[in-house]
Amino acid sequence: MSAGHAVIVVLTALLTGTIFNAETIEKTADAQKIGLQRDIALFFIRPLARTSKTFGLHIPREKLEELFGQDDDLTSSLQDSSQGAQNKTPEPHTPENTSEEEPKEKPIPSWALSNIIWVGGDSTMIDPAPALARLLDNNPDTEWTIFAQAATGIVRSDYFDWQKKMEQEMESHNPRVVVIAIGANDGQAIPDQTLANPQRGHLSFASNEWKAEYAARVGKLMDFLSSEGRPVLWVGQPVMRDKKLNEKTRLINKISKAEAKQRLHVTFVSTQALFTDKNGHYSTYLNDKQGAKRQMRMADGIHLTQAGAEFLARHLLPLTLDKFHSAPTPRTSETSPPIPAAR
Repeated sequence: MSAGHAVIVVLTALLTGTIFNAETIEKTADAQKIGLQRDIALFFIRPLARTSKTFGLHIPREKLEELFGQDDDLTSSLQDSSQGAQNKTPEPHTPENTSEEEPKEKPIPSWALSNIIWVGGDSTMIDPAPALARLLDNNPDTEWTIFAQAATGIVRSDYFDWQKKMEQEMESHNPRVVVIAIGANDGQAIPDQTLANPQRGHLSFASNEWKAEYAARVGKLMDFLSSEGRPVLWVGQPVMRDKKLNEKTRLINKISKAEAKQRLHVTFVSTQALFTDKNGHYSTYLNDKQGAKRQMRMADGIHLTQAGAEFLARHLLPLTLDKFHSAPTPRTSETSPPIPAAR
């Protein structure tokens, strides 16, 4: 049989089947949802259905259905489903609430419920930290805890790890304000064993690699201390008598100040002008607030005397209390009791 004959046979069979089943097809088309597709289907099938009924062509199909126990359940099901869809009352459309929801109040961080002020740092804070604590004793709202460790810094984390130490301090005391000074001992190379990739070798002081690494370490500590909005006062190093050491601390202050500037809750407190004479130079003796000349610096030209420590503490006190009282507070009196300070 040729391809043309095969096509004719297939079309003839389809047409014959359509004529014999025209009545059923008409019912199915009539059950469709009212619309253009239904109208087109009925336009073509109704003439065939009438012809089928006129000549009784639907009778053989009905006899076969009775013989095999089939009926028009499928057609009835389709018709009922379609009519049900047409007769179903559409649910009312509820417009979306486009108005902005009022933002929920953020919970008060636990540190804000504390009345503790943490004060400390490297050897330059050994005397100023207790001096500030004594001034805080005059404020009944505040408690304090202090920690200072000589010969430490951020560079030599293999000797003393300030990041780890401060994590312990924050967990133990959860202070409301942190006052910290680190950097006097950081004017040196960063050892390779303290780097994430020791194969880089040690980083020479003031090299570009050193600056980037030091800034990253300072920033990491600042981020941790100021997490959840805790206010941090990062106290810069004072002017040093030795010119070479002074240049180093100036770079350290510059990096620390830049990192603090990038963080909303960290404030860099410069102390350079506090300990210079009227010409901006290092001076062992300076006038206090009462105008009396006092020895402010120790013989090493680095650390502060007791008078110098008290002078710095008086400068830090209003800044510290301002941060303390600017912390968020609960709107009700039903809050957790203040965390006791460890002195």
